[in-house]
Amino acid sequence: MTSCWVAGRMNGEVVYRTTVFFNLNKEVTMKVFADLFATDYGMMSIAVIVIVIGMAGWFGAYFKRKAAEDSKRAQR
Repeated sequence: MTSCWVAGRMNGEVVYRTTVFFNLNKEVTMKVFADLFATDYGMMSIAVIVIVIGMAGWFGAYFKRKAAEDSKRAQR
């Protein structure tokens, strides 16, 4: 197990401090990736992640395009 200190500063003062523990066990990590890519719920999770990222890109482009059209229309 690996740990590190996380501290935030505001105006030079530490406002919070906590210890974060990371489990860097190779067997556990490999099991997580095996479950992600080899099981039905893992594949559905990947599909949802890809769809959400795709939707974010599409909506960003759509809103940017509509904002540009609206600004051109307002300049006339």
